[in-house]
Amino acid sequence: MVKSKFSNDDLTRWKREINPAPIMGSRISLRRENSEYLAVCPFHPDKNPSCKVWKSDEGVWGFKCFGCGEAGNVFQFVQKFDQIPFTVAVAKVLTE
Repeated sequence: MVKSKFSNDDLTRWKREINPAPIMGSRISLRRENSEYLAVCPFHPDKNPSCKVWKSDEGVWGFKCFGCGEAGNVFQFVQKFDQIPFTVAVAKVLTE
């Protein structure tokens, strides 16, 4: 059963604790570069790695495409890539 609402505290904690590389890497090809990851963006026609995955100074994992501007966290990436509702994306990330 999909939980219909997640607390902000839970989401913030998960965005810090869950390394998105294995989850995103099952959908796109990631290349590790020091503590960050680079990828060809799946959200626009892209030939060169323009998408970066990194951990912010606040300890939250995120992604940003410097080509199309798409950005967010692992839940938002899965939501957009898999074309599913946010709550379903959260549940999916938690089980991957």
